[in-house]
Amino acid sequence: MSFLTIGRARDIIDEMLTDLTDQPYNERQAERILQDYMRVYRKRIGSICQLGIDREDVEQELRIALWQAWTRWDGRISLRRWLSWKLHFKLRDIERALLKRRHLRYPLHQLSD
Repeated sequence: MSFLTIGRARDIIDEMLTDLTDQPYNERQAERILQDYMRVYRKRIGSICQLGIDREDVEQELRIALWQAWTRWDGRISLRRWLSWKLHFKLRDIERALLKRRHLRYPLHQLSD
């Protein structure tokens, strides 16, 4: 398994999305984009999975977010940027929800004892 630099990872995502201008949702392209995104953010997704979620669940959440973002895209910004933002924000939301749930499960006063 080879590791990508952040710069190369961004280049890969850019290459995948440059030909998507004004295209309707395409399941095959969406799956390729999702897999590239999962590969680019493998390390971050791995750390999120340590918070108590399966990788498959993260992938499914991102797949739904990708579909919703693509179908709601209105053309005001590039599709590449739109999908990247939406996937990034969804990954952040998953992480925050897991951290919040973990904090609620282990209140600070119990951790200090």
